[in-house]
This record gives sequence, structure tokens and C-alpha cells, in this order.
Amino acid sequence: MADTPKKRTRRAVAKPIPEEAYTNRQLNLFQEFFAEDSNAFSNAIDFWDSVPRFSISRKKQEQLRLPGGFLPISKIEFRYRGETFTAHIRPARLELRDENGKPTNKTVEYYPSAREELIEHALRKIAVEQAAGFF
Repeated sequence: MADTPKKRTRRAVAKPIPEEAYTNRQLNLFQEFFAEDSNAFSNAIDFWDSVPRFSISRKKQEQLRLPGGFLPISKIEFRYRGETFTAHIRPARLELRDENGKPTNKTVEYYPSAREELIEHALRKIAVEQAAGFF
């Protein structure tokens, strides 16, 4: 029995990624902060990280849920550098879909949770690490 020759498949040749794709302004937006005085750097990111915005579990959300799928605005007190602040966490309203992906005209609300926290960490990593992504 003779061997049949293997059919060669052509691979698409991808263009190399240009060097400027790794130095896009959007990716570099938060990589470096310059100030005339080293004590004048912004504490906005430090403050943002101190806000307990991912502190309500899915189980707790189900307990707080009002009729119709609604959640109240959650007010959480926290301390930052010796001062007390109150975070007002507003739930996101999502439209429900059936098993075929069609809208059901029903909505349900959710607070940000662990999943959103992971997404925020991934986005921050892409934004601040040099050459972690390209545009």
C-alpha cells in the first residue's frame, strides 16, 4: 500500500507588530507621574485602592435584594490615613436574557464583586506594566 503524500497547508504570514504599538499613549497613561516636587505626587490611586468597593458577596447581595431584582445603594464607611469616608456603592442594572440569548425585558442589579476586582487588577496590569500589551 503506497503512502499518500501529506497535503501542505499554507499558513498566513502575519505582519510583525510595529514597535510603536508597545508605546501607545493609552497604555502609558498611568505608567509614570511627573511632578516638580517628589512630595506632590497624587494619592488618587492609593485612595482608590482603599475604597471597599468589592466587599459585598453574591450571597449577601441575594439577602439584600428587593422585589424586582433591585438593590439599595450601599453606604460603607472606611478610614483612609486617619480620616473617615463613606463610599456609596451603586449597583449595576443588567438585562436578563433567556437561554437563546434574547432579552426577557427583566432586569437584576449587582454590586461589584470578586469577579470585577479581578478584571480591575488585570486592566491595571495591562495599563501600567511596560510592554504588557500592545495597541
